[in-house]
This record gives sequence, structure tokens and C-alpha cells, in this order.
Amino acid sequence: MSMTTIPAPLVGKVALVTGGSRGIGRGIAIHFARKGISKIAITYAENPSAAEETLAAIGKVDPSIFARAIRADVLSPTFASDLVPQVLENLSTQTLDIIVCNAAYVNPKIVAPIAMATKELFDNLMTGNAWAPVQLFVMTGPTDTELMVMPCWAEYIRARLRVKLSRAALDAP
Repeated sequence: MSMTTIPAPLVGKVALVTGGSRGIGRGIAIHFARKGISKIAITYAENPSAAEETLAAIGKVDPSIFARAIRADVLSPTFASDLVPQVLENLSTQTLDIIVCNAAYVNPKIVAPIAMATKELFDNLMTGNAWAPVQLFVMTGPTDTELMVMPCWAEYIRARLRVKLSRAALDAP
């Protein structure tokens, strides 16, 4: 099948993939490129070279895709209010069609027994893994933007936000 006959359901769409420089986020960004995304921004925390590798991989799929990497910190209290305007400006757009919240706060101490948890660690986990996606939702919604929170708990954000989110904090095994 030639490139011109491959279905491209994301043509004309604009996406943001947080944590898009490595792992699952990188895979999602490249998948979006294969599906014909027109513009995409990925975020990275500390590794600009990994972000550049992802942009290069997107460019190999289709050099016409307008792709940018933006440094973002999910622990920042202004994560979304800083990020969204940067994404819109960098992609020369006024809308985002798809947001994938893949970035996460990861700390080796989180595998420690719960009895060793500190308030600071708990606050960082909640800020990076729960509050950051909520901020993005608040900054961009309610609109026609598709919001996907990894790992797949967007329904927590969309329905009964405060109750579901606070209960989800204790759902982990």
C-alpha cells in the first residue's frame, strides 16, 4: 500500500503528548504520526536529547508533520498555565484536538512500604500524577478536545472529578 493510500484519520488534527520523549509517550506520538497527525507537541522533563530523537522519529514517518518538544515539569504549580500557551504558540494554533496525559512523577521511593511514605512524597505523587492532568483539563475543557489520561482513568476526570480523584488515590495495590 502506498503512502498516499494509507488511511490517515488524524489529518488536520493537533495533539499534545505529555511525557512524549520516551517509552509509551514516545510510542503514542509516533503512532499519531503514522495516523496522519498534522501538528504535535511532546513534553520532556530532563532529557532534551530523547525528545529530539522522538521528533526525528516523527519526521521519518512524515517530514511534513509540524512537531515540537517543550520542557515541562508536572510538579510545577503552573504546569498547565505555562504549558498550554507554549504549545499553542509553538504549534501556531489556537486549539488542541487531542491531549494525552502520559507524563508522570516517578520517584524510586514510591516502591517503599506505605509506612515509609512522607507528606512530601505523597504531595509530589498527587501533584504530578493527578493534579497535572486535572490542570490540563481545566485549561482546555470543556471543549471538543479529546483528553486521554494514562493509565486510562480519564473517566475519573470527566465524571465526579473531586470524589473520584480523591478515592483513586487509595486504589493502588
